[in-house]
Amino acid sequence: MDKKRVEIILTKLDDFKNPKPDLEQYCTPPGVAADFLNTVYLNENEKTDILDLGCGTGFLSIAAGLFGFNVRGVDIDYESLSIAEKNKKKAEEESGKELSVDFEQQDISELRETGKKYAVVMNPPFGIQERGKNLLFLEKGFNSGEHVYSLLHCPEDKRKDTEDYIKEFSARKGFEAKILRRYRFDLKNTMVFHQEDVKTITTNLYYFKSKK
Repeated sequence: MDKKRVEIILTKLDDFKNPKPDLEQYCTPPGVAADFLNTVYLNENEKTDILDLGCGTGFLSIAAGLFGFNVRGVDIDYESLSIAEKNKKKAEEESGKELSVDFEQQDISELRETGKKYAVVMNPPFGIQERGKNLLFLEKGFNSGEHVYSLLHCPEDKRKDTEDYIKEFSARKGFEAKILRRYRFDLKNTMVFHQEDVKTITTNLYYFKSKK
């Protein structure tokens, strides 16, 4: 399926109903999710299994499924997974195809190794409400696959420091970091602590490859 068709289908899916501040629940914009997974599709074998860490309402998982991947989406929040299941059904109706996407409720810190190596995708928490949470997700990704694709918040005023730190962190874990895309998109006022109606944020799409 082509990228534009995937994006159109994603625009018809539901976002978080009651986003939880402590989980930093923000929906990945349809255009970003479609481009993200198109990039993965062009870089990976179509038989590759995808693991989506912190899958939320399922936008990345479903986009991966629409591109033909077998997908395992994991999230701690039952309410989000309930929306993700409904979104999967909507996407199947819109696309006319059955998606090989399975969702499960689990804390990623307790995710057990299965011996299977995935291509990992994620849009983790920014690490603002709980400092370092983004790095916990990243490390779990490194433990789950040899290829990891992740959106990571990268403010313009801290760009060099942030990018240097991510490069050093991944190198310590045995991974090479490469920036594939840089996205700017708007986040709506959905949290009690938000002071602006809309805030534009900048994220990098990283590709991490194991050096082993």
